[in-house]
Amino acid sequence: IGKYAMIGGASAVGRDVSPFFMARGNEAYIIGLNTLGLKRNGFSDTDICTIKESYQILFDSSPGKNIGIGLAELEEKFEDNKNIRCILDFLKDESKRGIYRPKVFSNE
Repeated sequence: IGKYAMIGGASAVGRDVSPFFMARGNEAYIIGLNTLGLKRNGFSDTDICTIKESYQILFDSSPGKNIGIGLAELEEKFEDNKNIRCILDFLKDESKRGIYRPKVFSNE
């Protein structure tokens, strides 16, 4: 479980949860950023907005997009940002069991 990540009570967690994100559920999934935890730990509004933007890039579900493309975009766009570097390092080097992603709900 990455830095500043939050896991909901009674959640079944069998994969890695990326830094700064929240996961919950019997079969856990990402529900967004741990915004309250970040604020309580002194992250600025700018830091939180940057992390939120990285979340949107990383989990972009547009046709032809995947985590690998998202990682490359983060690397290029935020190469000197320590918080994004934390996410990149976790996903590239530390994650051994795969990561949780946001749950996609269908209206069908």
